[in-house]
Amino acid sequence: MILVHRPSRPDWRCRVDGGQWPCPGARVELAARFTEDGAALAVFLVEHLFTASEDLFGTADGKPRLLADRFLFWAGCPTTTERALNVGPTVPETAPMVSACGGIDRFQPRDGGDR
Repeated sequence: MILVHRPSRPDWRCRVDGGQWPCPGARVELAARFTEDGAALAVFLVEHLFTASEDLFGTADGKPRLLADRFLFWAGCPTTTERALNVGPTVPETAPMVSACGGIDRFQPRDGGDR
């Protein structure tokens, strides 16, 4: 897959618009590419999150919570805290949103009871 909005390394900025990658343009591209396979999108984002965490280690942009929000939150992947509380992410209305990781419904018990 070739993205127009690709990251530059080691700063993880978009080569097109200079924003933090994944920028809004990359998010739209990724959502379109992985529209039928949210698990594959999650794996793709986690792989890039891991690489970015190595490149950005020790910088203000390299804080684990910030990177997790930046790489996973927009795609509907719940954060560790949300998983622990059994709730999904709340995303600003202005953010491009896909429910690639299943969002809130994936982490709710099907029978309504405890897990």
